[in-house]
Amino acid sequence: MHASILLRIFFWIFSLVFFQSNFARAERITVTIDWSGVRNLKTVSTSNICVSLGEKREVKRVWEEVSKKLSQSIASLTTSNPDSVSSLAERLDLFLTEAMEHGFTSQVTFTNQQLAGVIILAQLPVSRVEHWDRTFRKVSSSVINSHQRTSFTLEFGENAANRSQFGGQGSGLIQQGLWGRIVFDGLNTTRIAKKLGLNLLSNAEFTIEPRGENVRLDGNIVFSKPVSTRVEPWAIPTNLIREPLASFTAIRGLTAFSLDDEPHISQELLPEQLYVWSGGTIPVQTLFAAPYSRSDRIVPKISAALMRKFNPQLANAGAGTLIIRTNIPNQQSLRWNGIPPFVAPFLTSSQDNLFLVGGVYPSWEGGPPAPSEMFNQLSKTNLVYYDWEITAQRVVAYRNIFNIFRHIFERPRLGTDTASIAALEAITPHLGNTVTEVTFSSEQTLRFIRQGPIGLTGFELNLLAHWIESSRFPELDITLY
Repeated sequence: MHASILLRIFFWIFSLVFFQSNFARAERITVTIDWSGVRNLKTVSTSNICVSLGEKREVKRVWEEVSKKLSQSIASLTTSNPDSVSSLAERLDLFLTEAMEHGFTSQVTFTNQQLAGVIILAQLPVSRVEHWDRTFRKVSSSVINSHQRTSFTLEFGENAANRSQFGGQGSGLIQQGLWGRIVFDGLNTTRIAKKLGLNLLSNAEFTIEPRGENVRLDGNIVFSKPVSTRVEPWAIPTNLIREPLASFTAIRGLTAFSLDDEPHISQELLPEQLYVWSGGTIPVQTLFAAPYSRSDRIVPKISAALMRKFNPQLANAGAGTLIIRTNIPNQQSLRWNGIPPFVAPFLTSSQDNLFLVGGVYPSWEGGPPAPSEMFNQLSKTNLVYYDWEITAQRVVAYRNIFNIFRHIFERPRLGTDTASIAALEAITPHLGNTVTEVTFSSEQTLRFIRQGPIGLTGFELNLLAHWIESSRFPELDITLY
């Protein structure tokens, strides 16, 4: 059950990214953010890669764009008068920049994907508290909740927090050795959670802290009641995974995965484990394998299910079709026909019929098997998810993969003239290894630990870039197609 949540989330992201699914719509999601302030980061983490990358002008340009978009959306919660929105947004933009610098606590509420409420408590010098009190009273005194000697609180839209429990913790994070904290509540109210059986998901909390040159994310994903912790021993496809590698991912416990209301996909077709890896020579080459006792019998069943599920949507988009081909006698493969042949997404069985194998871009052959030291990372008995990547290569790979599929679906691609892509190009050469581990620490809690240059993977950085550049930002819209 613990690992199954990961695959469910991946299925959710796939649906959102490529088929404009409305699964993300929710009754209500609340995100609480504690931030210690940029000036504190610079003081205590002078050798950290993330801090130094934050000083790049391309990264600062992204923050300027995000701040302006956020200010406009937040101001719109208070009034519909265009002149009033513009005046309030202009001041909010400056206020958010100071809050980022000095530290803040914020609660943000989304209802049905849309921004619905915001509370911001900023830790500021005395003179700036007085300044912002006067400033906002001139344009919209109704947004001011309270102010004290060194803190200032604004509230917009619906009541996003219980005021008796809401208090700024940003200033105390540094004493704990933390840069920030983020808490998600209401995840079980999303339609995707209900559809995929994630209604047991209660909340998730993550902290971020410096670790030498790197950043460490430490989090807990909590269920509302105990779930099964039983997992099978790893069945690694060591003969299939070849060097050079740019990433390796292993997941187990997927048989607990349940696709409610998905008649196209049978429970028996879901594997217990999944392995994903990418090539280091051509990083866009990405393969996966899932163990089955007779994968040659599974390929036709899964192919038929995927064709029923996705061919109508592909046809509507004019993006080719999924077809079954026979490569060798008695062996079938699923191919995506009608798109550039060098992309070549495929699904087939291994020669020994012990693994279902698939991927994007043709498989690479040759090269020695992956070192056993990499597989030794899976030795923890309570480990359900492991991921290692050379983040710089994966940023480039996913950017190309995203652009190719946007081309296939005739959607505009993000160019270097956009702030987010310019920032990605500026920081990518400095991104080394990122490692993520998820273990079960109890029957109700998954423990999440990640260490890397900036705390995000190549896929997440590309997804973040597309979200920021979306015309609907900051709505929870991460659709690429």
